[in-house]
Amino acid sequence: MSKPPAPAPPAGGPRRRRRKRAPTAPAPVEVVARAVEAKPLLEGKPIEEPLSAEELAELKLQLRFLREHRRTLQLRVNAHEDLLLNGVREPERRGVVQYLLSKVDRARVFGAAERLEPASATRLVEGVLRISPTLDYLLLYLECVQRSAPGARAISALVGALTRIDFSAVSASQMRRVLELIVELYEPAQLPQVLFGLFENKAFREAFDASAPELPEALARIVVPLRAVELAVLRDQPGRFGAERLAQGVALLLEGDVSLLSRHPAPARQRLFSVALATGQGRRRAARAGLGALLGSLPAPVRGELGLALAREWIAAGEEQAAKALLRELDAAPARRWLEALERPRRGRFALLGSAERPHVPALHLDTLEGAMLHLGSPPPPLVAPGVAPLLGSGVTEQGQPWFAVVRLGQRLSSLVGRRPGVPPSTLLPVCAEAARLLALLAQLGLALPDAQLGRFELDATERLWLTDWTGALGAAPEQAAQAHAELLPGFCQAAFAPGIVPRALLDRLEGAADIRALAAALPYVRGA
Repeated sequence: MSKPPAPAPPAGGPRRRRRKRAPTAPAPVEVVARAVEAKPLLEGKPIEEPLSAEELAELKLQLRFLREHRRTLQLRVNAHEDLLLNGVREPERRGVVQYLLSKVDRARVFGAAERLEPASATRLVEGVLRISPTLDYLLLYLECVQRSAPGARAISALVGALTRIDFSAVSASQMRRVLELIVELYEPAQLPQVLFGLFENKAFREAFDASAPELPEALARIVVPLRAVELAVLRDQPGRFGAERLAQGVALLLEGDVSLLSRHPAPARQRLFSVALATGQGRRRAARAGLGALLGSLPAPVRGELGLALAREWIAAGEEQAAKALLRELDAAPARRWLEALERPRRGRFALLGSAERPHVPALHLDTLEGAMLHLGSPPPPLVAPGVAPLLGSGVTEQGQPWFAVVRLGQRLSSLVGRRPGVPPSTLLPVCAEAARLLALLAQLGLALPDAQLGRFELDATERLWLTDWTGALGAAPEQAAQAHAELLPGFCQAAFAPGIVPRALLDRLEGAADIRALAAALPYVRGA
């Protein structure tokens, strides 16, 4: 007997069962937003109050989570609680469910999050955060997201938290965790602007300042300097965290994306530039690009003056090509004078502004861009005293002649006397008196000048006399030096007044004087013509 034919397959081929898709996990930013705004489900209601339909639906989700992770969380439950977890009994009594949910132990959650691989730890803490939306669990969740999904997702979640957290209730340890997340997630170039934005929040500033003394040094080196800059630049309150932290913060800022500072007002950017120069950033190659960009963002009226200050720093740091390029951009009379000086012949770090063959040559000190006077001859002993021009440097010419340089403080007195005939005695009397005081000071220091020629002195814009050349000074007993200098002063005063007339009262004081100290005390009281 033949077998009956096999039934034909249904039209369209065999049917396949469709698998139910697992629910899509919420984005971290959504988890954060829900957690920050949520409160524990059963909090704040009497335990006798019946559960609402919404509460019951949420509790079933939370109990299912606990059932799935009871071993990981090491939950210890009684028989009745076990029935609730397994769905055998419906949650009816609010107090019983509250007690069960309270068995989620903080230490065990943190320990599990540390043991599990990042994605599993993130899912675990997300469930715990749904049961207990506290700041500690929120920060733990952000830390897990940072490990499991670094990049844009983690940053979005962190931003969502930072805009919602009540920083007035944040502890020092929690603040440290917030700062660590910020430092780990953002690129160094972005950090200054992120923190500057957060510092606009008063509660964040106060929480930061309270936690700063307890921060680990590795973290403090990054965030505390930026707070110091924020205070000095955006709030014009320098000094709270010290000069070193301020300098570190300015360096971090300038090595980042300075263009982000454009949203701050011009006075703040100008203060940043000034603080940068004051803290030595102008001489750091790493800060050059940042300073250039910052200078370009400033309004024209201040750009010229600050640009010259920056060029000064670059020249002192040996970055002359960069300084020249900047000076050409400024295209102002002072910038052109500096460019011209940089093309002049050199002696060491001095650009000569006159003939190198002359015994006294005006110059520009390239380390400070201060005026200097270079003298041919052996350098005198260093002398630090009021009215004595500082010694800037010394060296040997290509011909083997020694030279030294002092600060240029005005014009040489010998040149001024020749150009200003008929100067009234009332102007020259203080000059003679000041010369007497300078000679008395040298004598007290045990130094005797061989002469008091006008070429040794300069007169600054305030008519103050300066000794700029003390070559040939020899050591001597103070009494001997005082007597020798008393003999030099009449010649100095006679030359200073020429071609005018030396006042009779002055001549009476000078004649027969045996001690320069007595003259120095008497001359300020001379009056007349």
